[in-house]
Amino acid sequence: MDTTEVDHRLGIIGKQVRKLRKEKTDLSYIDFAEKIGMNRKTYYKVERGQEEYYLSTLIRIISYYEDISLESFFREIEL
Repeated sequence: MDTTEVDHRLGIIGKQVRKLRKEKTDLSYIDFAEKIGMNRKTYYKVERGQEEYYLSTLIRIISYYEDISLESFFREIEL
């Protein structure tokens, strides 16, 4: 998989992360990052698909939502 494809997929994942935050919380990205104990710049980059990150980072984000599993998160998006 080349860099362009990775960037594209990170962008898709980031859009879904942002969509979840906006639909399920009334928190800004800064407040949400604080709530889950993540650096706000790192969280911002995840939402924007601007940086590669560990799977544990995504798990930390998704774990905030009690009704969403990592599996269902990926089921909702087309990679």
